[in-house]
Amino acid sequence: MSSDAPPAKRARVDDDAPSTPTRSDIWHYDGSVVLQAANTQFRVHWSVLTMHSSVFKDMYSVPQPDVAGPTVENCPVVELHDDPQDLEYVLKALYDPTLLSQQTVSFDIVSALVRLGRKYDFKNLRKAGTERLLFENPSTLDDFDALQKRGGNPRRVEYRKGYRFDVVNLLQDADILSGLPHAYFEVVGTFKRTGVNQERRPDGTYATLTPTDVSRVVLATQKLHNAQFRPGYALSGLHESPTDQCSSVQSCTEVRFCFLQQLVIGDTLFLDPFTFPEELDALSRSFCAGCVKNIIEKVKAGRQRAWDELPSFFSLPSWDELRQSDEV
Repeated sequence: MSSDAPPAKRARVDDDAPSTPTRSDIWHYDGSVVLQAANTQFRVHWSVLTMHSSVFKDMYSVPQPDVAGPTVENCPVVELHDDPQDLEYVLKALYDPTLLSQQTVSFDIVSALVRLGRKYDFKNLRKAGTERLLFENPSTLDDFDALQKRGGNPRRVEYRKGYRFDVVNLLQDADILSGLPHAYFEVVGTFKRTGVNQERRPDGTYATLTPTDVSRVVLATQKLHNAQFRPGYALSGLHESPTDQCSSVQSCTEVRFCFLQQLVIGDTLFLDPFTFPEELDALSRSFCAGCVKNIIEKVKAGRQRAWDELPSFFSLPSWDELRQSDEV
């Protein structure tokens, strides 16, 4: 089909729509179709759209109506009910591959790739956005540890105010469910610091959670706090009696009590069910060698157990079920 042919389905232009739409920077003078989102127009090529999107391919192949629709510079106008900024990000990704080769991109770009990638079946764009989200919200403890230990390495998705709330909403809306447990866990940390269920984004708008998600996070916070001290979890060794390998029972018992006192009844709620053993530097200075070894073993086993059960704290299915349900 010629790239200059009119589209299969023309968009209706509302009577009350502005008469002079804004021309975006994405305006290819040899383009064959004008996409209009709100009052912004983009001149692009049917060939590029149909190459990457089955939705646009179907739209292009449907027989044309007899009544001519609106045109701009002899190009048919297709009205899309999307945010112009989201559409701009998607079109930039289609025309400039270097955008997706950047190590870190903004959350807004990732959101556009995932949402419009799903809506219009831009498979590669959706996949690119999804992979970045899941890198930042891992579903295995090994990947979580790698994420925590990468130090100053760039993120795959740029952090900004409101990011954690927006990630939860995006993962839910896009059915990328295996990222939710970690995303919720990150929100737990936000609630601990601020005690509020909204954050102001840099543009002045607010990122919020649904009442259901707020309840889910609040309840999980207490569950996680209590669980980390129970038998089989990371910090259980702090309230158990010294083992036979202990060379200083009285001293190690007193130190255990002091640690628990600081963590359980301190001024701030201690919540770190995935504590790294190497982060417990005070252990080597406070306990005997036998107790240090025993406690570190319990921390390692407890971290894995807490991770395996993390979805359940937020009333979600198991990790395996979440991964299988991901729509990628």
